[in-house]
Amino acid sequence: MSDKDQSTEGDRLVPKLTDAHVYEEKIKKMKVSHAAQVFSQRVGAIMKRITVMANNCTPSIDREAADTGQLCLFVDNLFDSANGNVIKPTPGKDLRSAVTLTSPHWVFWNKALDVLRMINNFTSTHSVGANCEDDDSDGILDNLKDFLFNEIPLNEENEDEENCSAQHDALTTFPTLEQTGSLINSGSRAYRPKTGDTLCKECFYWAFELEIHSTITNGKLFKKGDVVAIAASGGKDSTVLAQVLKTLNERYNYELKLVLLSIDEGITGYRDDSLKTVLENKDEYQMPLKILSYEQLYGWSMDKIVAEVGRKNNCTFCGVFRRQALDRGATLLNVNCIATGHNADDIAETVLMNILRGDVARLQRCVNIITITEGTIPRCKPLKYTYEKEIVMYAYFKKLNYFSTECVFAPNAYRGYARTFLKDLERLKPSSIMDIIHSGETMCVKENVKLPDIGVCTKCGFVSSQDICKACMLLEGLNRGLPKLGIGKSSKANKALAALPNPSLLHF
Repeated sequence: MSDKDQSTEGDRLVPKLTDAHVYEEKIKKMKVSHAAQVFSQRVGAIMKRITVMANNCTPSIDREAADTGQLCLFVDNLFDSANGNVIKPTPGKDLRSAVTLTSPHWVFWNKALDVLRMINNFTSTHSVGANCEDDDSDGILDNLKDFLFNEIPLNEENEDEENCSAQHDALTTFPTLEQTGSLINSGSRAYRPKTGDTLCKECFYWAFELEIHSTITNGKLFKKGDVVAIAASGGKDSTVLAQVLKTLNERYNYELKLVLLSIDEGITGYRDDSLKTVLENKDEYQMPLKILSYEQLYGWSMDKIVAEVGRKNNCTFCGVFRRQALDRGATLLNVNCIATGHNADDIAETVLMNILRGDVARLQRCVNIITITEGTIPRCKPLKYTYEKEIVMYAYFKKLNYFSTECVFAPNAYRGYARTFLKDLERLKPSSIMDIIHSGETMCVKENVKLPDIGVCTKCGFVSSQDICKACMLLEGLNRGLPKLGIGKSSKANKALAALPNPSLLHF
Protein backbone atom coordinates (compact mmCIF):
# COMPACT_ATOMS: atom_id res chain seq x y z
CA MET A 1 0.00 0.00 0.00
CA SER A 2 1.48 3.36 -0.95
CA ASP A 3 0.58 6.99 -0.74
CA LYS A 4 -1.55 8.05 -3.69
CA ASP A 5 -3.19 10.98 -1.92
CA GLN A 6 -0.41 13.47 -1.24
CA SER A 7 -2.63 15.40 1.18
CA THR A 8 -2.49 12.57 3.72
CA GLU A 9 0.32 13.40 6.11
CA GLY A 10 3.08 10.89 6.63
CA ASP A 11 2.03 8.09 4.24
CA ARG A 12 4.80 5.85 2.93
CA LEU A 13 5.05 2.35 1.49
CA VAL A 14 3.95 -0.17 4.15
CA PRO A 15 4.96 -3.61 2.88
CA LYS A 16 4.52 -5.42 6.22
CA LEU A 17 1.07 -4.21 7.20
CA THR A 18 -1.30 -7.14 7.89
CA ASP A 19 -4.75 -7.70 9.38
CA ALA A 20 -3.03 -8.35 12.70
CA HIS A 21 -2.16 -4.65 12.83
CA VAL A 22 -5.73 -3.46 12.20
CA TYR A 23 -8.54 -5.80 13.24
CA GLU A 24 -9.12 -6.31 16.95
CA GLU A 25 -9.95 -10.00 16.73
CA LYS A 26 -6.76 -10.68 14.81
CA ILE A 27 -4.38 -8.60 16.85
CA LYS A 28 -1.87 -10.86 18.54
CA LYS A 29 0.34 -10.14 21.48
CA MET A 30 3.48 -8.63 20.06
CA LYS A 31 6.90 -8.59 21.64
CA VAL A 32 8.59 -5.27 21.03
CA SER A 33 11.86 -3.94 22.31
CA HIS A 34 11.05 -0.29 21.66
CA ALA A 35 7.82 1.67 21.81
CA ALA A 36 8.75 3.12 18.43
CA GLN A 37 7.77 -0.22 16.86
CA VAL A 38 4.17 0.41 17.91
CA PHE A 39 4.00 4.20 17.79
CA SER A 40 5.56 4.37 14.34
CA GLN A 41 4.99 6.67 11.41
CA ARG A 42 3.97 3.79 9.18
CA VAL A 43 1.37 2.41 11.56
CA GLY A 44 -0.06 5.84 12.32
CA ALA A 45 -0.13 7.01 8.73
CA ILE A 46 -1.79 3.85 7.44
CA MET A 47 -4.45 3.93 10.16
CA LYS A 48 -5.36 7.43 9.03
CA ARG A 49 -5.40 6.26 5.39
CA ILE A 50 -7.64 3.25 6.03
CA THR A 51 -10.08 5.44 7.95
CA VAL A 52 -10.27 7.91 5.05
CA MET A 53 -10.68 5.12 2.51
CA ALA A 54 -13.39 3.41 4.59
CA ASN A 55 -15.63 6.46 4.97
CA ASN A 56 -17.91 5.29 2.14
CA CYS A 57 -17.48 1.57 2.68
CA THR A 58 -19.67 -0.95 4.50
CA PRO A 59 -18.94 -1.92 7.19
CA SER A 60 -17.14 1.35 7.99
CA ILE A 61 -14.19 1.71 10.33
CA ASP A 62 -14.75 3.87 13.41
CA ARG A 63 -13.68 7.45 12.74
CA GLU A 64 -11.80 7.43 16.06
CA ALA A 65 -9.20 5.24 14.37
CA ALA A 66 -7.99 8.37 12.61
CA ASP A 67 -7.38 9.98 16.00
CA THR A 68 -5.44 6.91 17.10
CA GLY A 69 -3.37 7.15 13.95
CA GLN A 70 -2.73 10.82 14.70
CA LEU A 71 -1.57 9.86 18.21
CA CYS A 72 0.87 7.34 16.73
CA LEU A 73 2.27 10.01 14.43
CA PHE A 74 2.54 12.41 17.37
CA VAL A 75 4.52 9.95 19.51
CA ASP A 76 6.70 9.06 16.52
CA ASN A 77 7.52 12.76 16.11
CA LEU A 78 8.25 12.97 19.83
CA PHE A 79 10.77 10.13 19.55
CA ASP A 80 12.35 11.75 16.50
CA SER A 81 12.65 15.15 18.21
CA ALA A 82 14.50 13.66 21.18
CA ASN A 83 16.83 11.39 19.21
CA GLY A 84 17.79 13.25 16.04
CA ASN A 85 21.39 14.38 15.64
CA VAL A 86 21.98 14.86 11.91
CA ILE A 87 22.37 18.22 10.20
CA LYS A 88 20.15 17.43 7.21
CA PRO A 89 17.00 15.50 8.20
CA THR A 90 15.36 12.80 6.09
CA PRO A 91 12.69 14.30 3.80
CA GLY A 92 9.39 14.29 5.66
CA LYS A 93 11.13 13.78 9.03
CA ASP A 94 12.15 17.34 9.92
CA LEU A 95 12.29 16.58 13.65
CA ARG A 96 14.83 13.80 13.21
CA SER A 97 17.66 16.30 13.20
CA ALA A 98 19.91 18.21 15.54
CA VAL A 99 18.29 20.88 17.69
CA THR A 100 19.15 24.48 16.83
CA LEU A 101 17.61 27.76 17.89
CA THR A 102 15.75 27.98 14.58
CA SER A 103 14.76 24.32 14.16
CA PRO A 104 11.08 23.26 14.39
CA HIS A 105 11.69 21.37 17.63
CA TRP A 106 10.74 24.28 19.91
CA VAL A 107 7.30 24.85 18.43
CA PHE A 108 6.61 21.11 18.39
CA TRP A 109 7.75 20.63 22.01
CA ASN A 110 5.47 23.38 23.26
CA LYS A 111 2.55 21.77 21.46
CA ALA A 112 3.63 18.35 22.72
CA LEU A 113 3.62 19.47 26.34
CA ASP A 114 0.09 20.77 25.94
CA VAL A 115 -0.98 17.40 24.52
CA LEU A 116 0.77 15.43 27.26
CA ARG A 117 -0.87 17.50 29.99
CA MET A 118 -4.20 16.10 28.82
CA ILE A 119 -3.06 12.47 28.99
CA ASN A 120 -3.23 11.00 32.53
CA ASN A 121 -0.63 8.34 31.85
CA PHE A 122 1.95 11.01 31.04
CA THR A 123 1.37 13.14 34.11
CA SER A 124 2.42 10.70 36.82
CA THR A 125 4.74 7.84 37.57
CA HIS A 126 3.06 4.56 38.33
CA SER A 127 3.70 0.85 38.23
CA VAL A 128 1.97 -1.47 35.81
CA GLY A 129 -1.63 -2.02 36.92
CA ALA A 130 -1.71 1.01 39.23
CA ASN A 131 -4.73 3.30 39.22
CA CYS A 132 -3.54 6.35 37.29
CA GLU A 133 -6.46 8.48 38.44
CA ASP A 134 -5.48 8.06 42.08
CA ASP A 135 -1.82 8.77 41.46
CA ASP A 136 -1.29 12.55 41.58
CA SER A 137 2.51 12.47 41.75
CA ASP A 138 4.60 14.28 39.17
CA GLY A 139 6.51 12.09 36.80
CA ILE A 140 7.08 11.63 33.11
CA LEU A 141 5.77 15.05 32.11
CA ASP A 142 8.14 16.79 34.50
CA ASN A 143 10.99 14.55 33.37
CA LEU A 144 10.18 15.46 29.79
CA LYS A 145 10.26 19.13 30.70
CA ASP A 146 13.64 18.68 32.37
CA PHE A 147 14.99 16.78 29.37
CA LEU A 148 13.71 19.18 26.73
CA PHE A 149 14.42 22.42 28.51
CA ASN A 150 17.13 21.44 31.01
CA GLU A 151 17.99 24.76 32.66
CA ILE A 152 14.98 26.57 31.20
CA PRO A 153 12.06 26.05 33.58
CA LEU A 154 8.62 26.51 32.05
CA ASN A 155 6.17 28.96 33.55
CA GLU A 156 2.77 27.88 34.74
CA GLU A 157 -0.01 28.73 32.30
CA ASN A 158 -1.57 32.14 32.78
CA GLU A 159 -5.34 31.81 33.00
CA ASP A 160 -5.83 35.38 31.85
CA GLU A 161 -4.46 34.92 28.35
CA GLU A 162 -5.93 38.20 27.14
CA ASN A 163 -3.76 40.13 29.57
CA CYS A 164 -0.44 40.42 27.71
CA SER A 165 1.18 42.62 30.32
CA ALA A 166 0.46 40.06 33.00
CA GLN A 167 2.03 37.35 30.85
CA HIS A 168 5.11 39.52 30.27
CA ASP A 169 5.48 40.13 33.99
CA ALA A 170 5.27 36.41 34.72
CA LEU A 171 7.52 35.42 31.83
CA THR A 172 11.11 34.73 32.79
CA THR A 173 12.18 32.14 30.23
CA PHE A 174 10.75 30.46 27.12
CA PRO A 175 7.09 31.50 26.62
CA THR A 176 4.32 28.99 26.12
CA LEU A 177 2.69 28.69 22.72
CA GLU A 178 -0.41 30.55 23.94
CA GLN A 179 1.71 33.37 25.37
CA THR A 180 3.71 33.65 22.16
CA GLY A 181 0.58 33.84 20.02
CA SER A 182 -1.17 36.45 22.15
CA LEU A 183 1.97 38.57 22.41
CA ILE A 184 2.52 38.56 18.65
CA ASN A 185 -1.15 39.34 18.03
CA SER A 186 -0.88 42.28 20.40
CA GLY A 187 1.45 43.97 17.90
CA SER A 188 4.66 43.69 19.95
CA ARG A 189 6.88 41.86 17.50
CA ALA A 190 10.48 41.79 16.38
CA TYR A 191 11.97 40.51 13.13
CA ARG A 192 15.25 38.65 13.59
CA PRO A 193 17.61 39.43 10.69
CA LYS A 194 19.77 36.43 11.58
CA THR A 195 17.04 33.78 11.30
CA GLY A 196 14.14 35.51 9.56
CA ASP A 197 11.84 34.69 12.50
CA THR A 198 9.15 37.10 13.66
CA LEU A 199 8.91 36.98 17.45
CA CYS A 200 7.25 38.90 20.21
CA LYS A 201 9.66 41.02 22.20
CA GLU A 202 9.81 38.62 25.16
CA CYS A 203 10.57 35.68 22.85
CA PHE A 204 13.23 37.76 21.13
CA TYR A 205 14.84 38.58 24.49
CA TRP A 206 14.81 34.91 25.43
CA ALA A 207 16.29 33.73 22.10
CA PHE A 208 18.92 36.51 22.10
CA GLU A 209 20.07 35.83 25.65
CA LEU A 210 19.96 32.05 25.25
CA GLU A 211 22.21 32.22 22.17
CA ILE A 212 24.79 34.17 24.15
CA HIS A 213 24.44 31.75 27.09
CA SER A 214 25.03 28.89 24.65
CA THR A 215 28.11 30.66 23.24
CA ILE A 216 29.49 31.14 26.76
CA THR A 217 28.89 27.56 27.92
CA ASN A 218 29.95 25.84 24.68
CA GLY A 219 33.07 27.98 24.45
CA LYS A 220 33.83 27.61 28.18
CA LEU A 221 34.56 31.31 28.36
CA PHE A 222 34.36 31.65 32.14
CA LYS A 223 34.91 29.64 35.29
CA LYS A 224 33.01 30.02 38.52
CA GLY A 225 34.55 32.69 40.70
CA ASP A 226 36.26 34.52 37.80
CA VAL A 227 36.66 38.28 37.91
CA VAL A 228 35.68 39.51 34.44
CA ALA A 229 36.48 42.98 33.09
CA ILE A 230 33.93 44.17 30.54
CA ALA A 231 35.55 46.48 28.00
CA ALA A 232 33.04 49.34 28.24
CA SER A 233 33.01 52.14 25.70
CA GLY A 234 29.42 53.30 26.25
CA GLY A 235 28.37 52.10 22.79
CA LYS A 236 25.65 49.61 21.96
CA ASP A 237 27.88 46.52 21.95
CA SER A 238 29.52 47.01 25.34
CA THR A 239 26.27 48.21 26.93
CA VAL A 240 24.34 45.17 25.71
CA LEU A 241 27.24 42.93 26.76
CA ALA A 242 27.15 44.35 30.29
CA GLN A 243 23.35 43.99 30.48
CA VAL A 244 23.32 40.41 29.17
CA LEU A 245 26.28 39.21 31.27
CA LYS A 246 24.63 40.64 34.39
CA THR A 247 21.34 38.93 33.47
CA LEU A 248 22.91 35.56 32.65
CA ASN A 249 25.20 35.70 35.68
CA GLU A 250 22.14 35.96 37.91
CA ARG A 251 19.93 33.55 35.95
CA TYR A 252 22.42 30.72 35.50
CA ASN A 253 24.54 31.33 38.59
CA TYR A 254 27.88 31.86 36.81
CA GLU A 255 29.25 33.23 40.10
CA LEU A 256 31.26 35.90 38.25
CA LYS A 257 32.40 39.24 39.60
CA LEU A 258 31.83 41.77 36.82
CA VAL A 259 33.75 45.05 36.57
CA LEU A 260 33.78 47.75 33.90
CA LEU A 261 37.04 48.81 32.23
CA SER A 262 37.01 51.92 30.01
CA ILE A 263 39.75 53.53 27.95
CA ASP A 264 39.72 57.28 27.33
CA GLU A 265 41.45 57.85 24.00
CA GLY A 266 41.15 61.62 24.31
CA ILE A 267 38.83 62.30 21.36
CA THR A 268 36.95 65.54 21.95
CA GLY A 269 33.25 65.38 21.13
CA TYR A 270 33.22 61.58 21.14
CA ARG A 271 34.90 59.77 24.01
CA ASP A 272 34.23 62.43 26.62
CA ASP A 273 30.49 62.13 25.92
CA SER A 274 30.47 58.33 25.75
CA LEU A 275 32.22 58.07 29.12
CA LYS A 276 29.27 59.89 30.67
CA THR A 277 27.10 56.97 29.50
CA VAL A 278 29.57 54.50 31.03
CA LEU A 279 29.37 56.32 34.37
CA GLU A 280 25.56 56.13 34.25
CA ASN A 281 25.69 52.40 33.42
CA LYS A 282 28.11 51.86 36.28
CA ASP A 283 25.44 53.10 38.71
CA GLU A 284 22.60 51.25 36.95
CA TYR A 285 24.37 47.86 36.84
CA GLN A 286 26.12 48.32 40.20
CA MET A 287 29.54 47.41 38.78
CA PRO A 288 32.94 48.88 39.73
CA LEU A 289 34.51 51.04 37.01
CA LYS A 290 38.15 51.73 36.10
CA ILE A 291 39.03 54.39 33.52
CA LEU A 292 42.50 54.71 31.96
CA SER A 293 43.48 57.39 29.46
CA TYR A 294 46.00 57.49 26.63
CA GLU A 295 47.33 60.71 28.11
CA GLN A 296 47.95 58.94 31.40
CA LEU A 297 49.54 55.83 29.85
CA TYR A 298 51.42 57.23 26.83
CA GLY A 299 51.53 60.99 27.27
CA TRP A 300 49.55 61.42 24.05
CA SER A 301 45.82 61.83 23.37
CA MET A 302 44.25 60.86 20.02
CA ASP A 303 43.56 64.53 19.29
CA LYS A 304 47.30 65.23 19.58
CA ILE A 305 48.22 62.13 17.55
CA VAL A 306 45.87 63.05 14.70
CA ALA A 307 47.38 66.54 14.69
CA GLU A 308 50.78 64.89 14.08
CA VAL A 309 49.95 62.02 11.69
CA GLY A 310 46.81 63.26 9.95
CA ARG A 311 43.67 61.19 9.39
CA LYS A 312 45.12 58.47 7.16
CA ASN A 313 46.77 56.14 9.69
CA ASN A 314 45.25 57.42 12.92
CA CYS A 315 43.19 54.24 13.48
CA THR A 316 46.42 52.21 13.55
CA PHE A 317 47.63 54.19 16.55
CA CYS A 318 44.27 54.05 18.31
CA GLY A 319 43.78 50.29 17.81
CA VAL A 320 47.29 49.35 18.96
CA PHE A 321 47.24 51.66 21.98
CA ARG A 322 43.74 50.61 22.97
CA ARG A 323 44.57 46.89 22.95
CA GLN A 324 47.58 47.45 25.19
CA ALA A 325 45.66 49.85 27.42
CA LEU A 326 43.05 47.13 28.06
CA ASP A 327 45.84 44.74 29.06
CA ARG A 328 47.30 47.35 31.39
CA GLY A 329 43.91 48.06 32.95
CA ALA A 330 43.13 44.36 33.37
CA THR A 331 46.47 43.87 35.12
CA LEU A 332 45.71 46.74 37.52
CA LEU A 333 42.28 45.24 38.29
CA ASN A 334 43.75 41.74 38.69
CA VAL A 335 40.99 40.14 36.59
CA ASN A 336 40.90 36.63 35.13
CA CYS A 337 39.45 37.56 31.76
CA ILE A 338 38.55 40.53 29.54
CA ALA A 339 35.16 40.33 27.78
CA THR A 340 34.94 42.49 24.66
CA GLY A 341 31.86 43.49 22.68
CA HIS A 342 33.06 42.21 19.30
CA ASN A 343 29.97 40.99 17.44
CA ALA A 344 29.52 38.76 14.41
CA ASP A 345 29.68 41.71 11.99
CA ASP A 346 32.97 42.91 13.52
CA ILE A 347 34.57 39.47 13.19
CA ALA A 348 33.35 38.97 9.61
CA GLU A 349 34.76 42.40 8.70
CA THR A 350 38.10 41.48 10.28
CA VAL A 351 38.21 38.21 8.32
CA LEU A 352 37.66 40.14 5.08
CA MET A 353 40.30 42.73 5.98
CA ASN A 354 42.91 40.10 6.82
CA ILE A 355 42.19 38.24 3.58
CA LEU A 356 42.57 41.46 1.58
CA ARG A 357 45.83 42.25 3.40
CA GLY A 358 47.13 38.69 3.16
CA ASP A 359 47.65 38.64 6.92
CA VAL A 360 47.62 34.90 7.64
CA ALA A 361 48.61 35.19 11.30
CA ARG A 362 45.80 37.59 12.20
CA LEU A 363 43.36 35.64 10.02
CA GLN A 364 43.78 32.62 12.27
CA ARG A 365 43.54 34.59 15.51
CA CYS A 366 40.65 36.90 14.66
CA VAL A 367 38.02 34.14 14.65
CA ASN A 368 39.08 32.64 17.98
CA ILE A 369 36.40 33.13 20.61
CA ILE A 370 39.13 33.17 23.27
CA THR A 371 42.54 34.73 22.69
CA ILE A 372 45.09 33.25 25.07
CA THR A 373 48.76 34.16 25.01
CA GLU A 374 51.21 32.99 27.63
CA GLY A 375 51.81 35.67 30.23
CA THR A 376 48.75 37.74 29.28
CA ILE A 377 45.14 37.94 30.44
CA PRO A 378 42.74 35.98 28.17
CA ARG A 379 40.19 37.85 26.09
CA CYS A 380 36.83 36.44 25.06
CA LYS A 381 34.01 37.46 22.72
CA PRO A 382 30.59 36.42 24.12
CA LEU A 383 28.86 38.23 21.21
CA LYS A 384 30.87 36.41 18.53
CA TYR A 385 27.79 34.91 16.85
CA THR A 386 25.43 37.83 17.54
CA TYR A 387 24.39 40.08 14.65
CA GLU A 388 24.87 43.82 15.03
CA LYS A 389 21.27 44.50 13.96
CA GLU A 390 19.95 42.27 16.73
CA ILE A 391 22.19 44.00 19.28
CA VAL A 392 20.64 47.32 18.22
CA MET A 393 17.13 45.79 18.47
CA TYR A 394 17.84 44.40 21.94
CA ALA A 395 19.19 47.75 23.16
CA TYR A 396 16.25 49.60 21.61
CA PHE A 397 13.49 47.36 22.98
CA LYS A 398 15.14 47.14 26.40
CA LYS A 399 15.56 50.93 26.37
CA LEU A 400 19.21 50.62 27.35
CA ASN A 401 21.28 53.74 27.84
CA TYR A 402 24.03 53.80 25.21
CA PHE A 403 26.02 56.29 23.13
CA SER A 404 25.41 55.97 19.38
CA THR A 405 27.60 58.67 17.79
CA GLU A 406 30.37 57.39 15.50
CA CYS A 407 33.98 58.31 16.19
CA VAL A 408 34.87 61.56 14.42
CA PHE A 409 38.01 59.94 12.99
CA ALA A 410 36.32 56.70 11.81
CA PRO A 411 35.00 57.65 8.32
CA ASN A 412 38.46 57.31 6.79
CA ALA A 413 39.21 53.94 8.41
CA TYR A 414 40.06 50.97 6.17
CA ARG A 415 37.49 48.90 8.09
CA GLY A 416 34.74 51.15 6.71
CA TYR A 417 35.21 49.72 3.20
CA ALA A 418 34.99 46.14 4.49
CA ARG A 419 31.86 47.09 6.47
CA THR A 420 30.17 48.57 3.39
CA PHE A 421 30.95 45.44 1.37
CA LEU A 422 29.66 43.19 4.16
CA LYS A 423 26.39 45.14 4.48
CA ASP A 424 25.82 44.75 0.73
CA LEU A 425 26.34 40.99 1.09
CA GLU A 426 24.00 40.85 4.07
CA ARG A 427 21.22 42.54 2.11
CA LEU A 428 21.49 39.86 -0.57
CA LYS A 429 22.01 36.95 1.83
CA PRO A 430 21.67 37.51 5.61
CA SER A 431 23.64 34.35 6.38
CA SER A 432 26.73 35.83 4.69
CA ILE A 433 28.03 37.08 8.04
CA MET A 434 27.98 33.64 9.64
CA ASP A 435 29.28 32.04 6.43
CA ILE A 436 32.36 34.29 6.48
CA ILE A 437 33.01 33.54 10.16
CA HIS A 438 32.71 29.79 9.62
CA SER A 439 35.03 30.06 6.59
CA GLY A 440 37.62 31.77 8.78
CA GLU A 441 37.23 29.08 11.44
CA THR A 442 37.74 26.22 9.02
CA MET A 443 40.52 27.78 6.94
CA CYS A 444 43.80 25.88 7.11
CA VAL A 445 47.31 27.19 6.58
CA LYS A 446 49.97 25.19 4.78
CA GLU A 447 52.57 23.64 7.03
CA ASN A 448 55.41 25.40 5.24
CA VAL A 449 53.97 28.85 5.97
CA LYS A 450 55.96 30.45 8.79
CA LEU A 451 53.82 32.17 11.40
CA PRO A 452 55.27 34.76 13.80
CA ASP A 453 56.23 33.57 17.27
CA ILE A 454 54.40 35.31 20.08
CA GLY A 455 56.69 36.62 22.80
CA VAL A 456 57.05 39.57 25.14
CA CYS A 457 58.19 43.11 24.35
CA THR A 458 61.63 43.74 25.81
CA LYS A 459 60.71 47.35 26.58
CA CYS A 460 57.20 47.33 28.10
CA GLY A 461 56.81 43.63 28.94
CA PHE A 462 53.52 43.14 27.10
CA VAL A 463 52.78 40.56 24.42
CA SER A 464 54.47 41.02 21.04
CA SER A 465 55.60 39.06 17.99
CA GLN A 466 58.71 41.27 17.76
CA ASP A 467 61.43 42.20 20.24
CA ILE A 468 59.77 45.61 20.49
CA CYS A 469 55.98 45.69 20.37
CA LYS A 470 53.99 47.79 17.93
CA ALA A 471 52.81 50.16 20.67
CA CYS A 472 56.40 50.98 21.67
CA MET A 473 57.35 51.46 18.01
CA LEU A 474 54.52 53.91 17.41
CA LEU A 475 55.19 55.74 20.66
CA GLU A 476 58.88 56.05 19.88
CA GLY A 477 58.05 57.50 16.48
CA LEU A 478 55.77 60.10 18.06
CA ASN A 479 58.36 61.05 20.66
CA ARG A 480 61.11 61.37 18.03
CA GLY A 481 58.98 63.53 15.73
CA LEU A 482 58.68 60.67 13.20
CA PRO A 483 55.00 59.68 13.49
CA LYS A 484 55.23 57.24 10.56
CA LEU A 485 58.15 55.34 12.04
CA GLY A 486 56.01 52.48 13.33
CA ILE A 487 53.64 52.36 10.35
CA GLY A 488 54.18 49.37 8.10
CA LYS A 489 56.77 46.62 8.44
CA SER A 490 59.46 46.54 11.11
CA SER A 491 62.22 46.42 8.46
CA LYS A 492 61.23 49.92 7.31
CA ALA A 493 61.33 51.14 10.88
CA ASN A 494 64.84 49.69 11.32
CA LYS A 495 66.12 51.50 8.21
CA ALA A 496 64.57 54.79 9.29
CA LEU A 497 65.98 54.41 12.79
CA ALA A 498 69.47 53.56 11.52
CA ALA A 499 69.62 56.89 9.69
CA LEU A 500 69.00 58.84 12.91
CA PRO A 501 71.62 60.11 15.38
CA ASN A 502 72.11 57.73 18.32
CA PRO A 503 70.10 54.86 16.77
CA SER A 504 71.28 52.51 19.51
CA LEU A 505 68.94 54.16 21.98
CA LEU A 506 66.24 51.84 20.76
CA HIS A 507 66.73 48.59 18.83
CA PHE A 508 63.80 47.19 16.89
